[in-house]
Amino acid sequence: MGFKVEFNSIVRIGVPENLEVGKEYEFQNEGSRVYFDEIPIWLLKKDWTAVGEIQIVHQERLGGGQYKSEI
Repeated sequence: MGFKVEFNSIVRIGVPENLEVGKEYEFQNEGSRVYFDEIPIWLLKKDWTAVGEIQIVHQERLGGGQYKSEI
């Protein structure tokens, strides 16, 4: 028996249409994921197209395999 944890150096999500520099955005992913805090990581669209570099400012486990993060 074990617990699977994914360490992610990229964020691949459905990216909002009009991202603004300096504004915080919230997203959720399934699974037990850990994103690197306070260092630049890549933001990718679901089709693997790079959008830019972001920084995770907050992560929270919601339970049931759900995570909420702010970029």
